[in-house]
Amino acid sequence: MSLTKNYITIFILSIFAFLSIGCSSVNDYTKKRDVNGPIVLSNTRVALGMQYLKEGKPQLAKRRLLDAVKDSKNNPAAWYALGYYYETVGKINEAENSYLMSIRLAPGSGVVRNNYGTYLCRHKRYRESIKQFELAIDDPKYVNDAETYENAGICSLMIPDKKLAKHYFRLALREDPSLDLASEEFHRLSDS
Repeated sequence: MSLTKNYITIFILSIFAFLSIGCSSVNDYTKKRDVNGPIVLSNTRVALGMQYLKEGKPQLAKRRLLDAVKDSKNNPAAWYALGYYYETVGKINEAENSYLMSIRLAPGSGVVRNNYGTYLCRHKRYRESIKQFELAIDDPKYVNDAETYENAGICSLMIPDKKLAKHYFRLALREDPSLDLASEEFHRLSDS
């Protein structure tokens, strides 16, 4: 299903989207008293850590992600990236704690909520995941509504709640008619 297919790539893109919000310019970064310096460094380490994870280098990824959290303990992107790392290596309690820390730091962030929702869905906590997807969509700055509706549809199928799944696939297609999985599942559910 699309929730797990190419997930690392999608996750990295989500991180980059999140990191681009509020990053300082080069000129700001070079100022002597730049308060954004730690977050910029943290974001750079997040990107590097996720790239290492994608390349199958988990120890390097862990080092960079832990450094990212150390650089800026208030960076939600660092925490949810660390959560994803822990999930990938099977440390579920640490993953959950890291994801929850990212939510405490950015409770209104659609990116944070969507990523936590996909984590919950992968761990068969379907109804909780759908709530997170709804919270993601409530973020007016969040731009991936279609994919989030699609994620909610996938998790609804796993409950299984076909009526709810069809509802979310319809919403996904309304936002982006080119979503193949949402289209396929919507038509399959309409025919049954």
